[in-house]
Amino acid sequence: MIRKYFWSEFNGKKFFWFNLGLHLVNVLSIIIYEILDGIWVILPLTMCWVFVTNGFWHVLGTAMFKEYSPGLMTSPLYWIIMYFIVRYNLLQGTFSLSNFIIATVIGTIITILMIGSLFYSTKVYGEEI
Repeated sequence: MIRKYFWSEFNGKKFFWFNLGLHLVNVLSIIIYEILDGIWVILPLTMCWVFVTNGFWHVLGTAMFKEYSPGLMTSPLYWIIMYFIVRYNLLQGTFSLSNFIIATVIGTIITILMIGSLFYSTKVYGEEI
């Protein structure tokens, strides 16, 4: 879908390396939190929100282009994980609401920037959606 509508040079290799980098950041954020605790919970929570909000992109992409978006089937898994984070951590007081809100805002902004860059690139290179 990215190659077809946004970035004609996009390929499996770029997909692999981008997602590997994204998941490495996720793993490192968890390790940092486990070592340092406290406010560092914002890092893994931010990454959770990146994946949760990215799931909405897959739903939106399916609706916009009227074709299957590859992440559509796995996105609900991230929504379920977020439910467990809220239910068994936030509501139990494992971390503060302010940390959760900060992570929500940062994660959503990161997703908007990632997806927005796709739309921006189509305008810069003169390709229309």
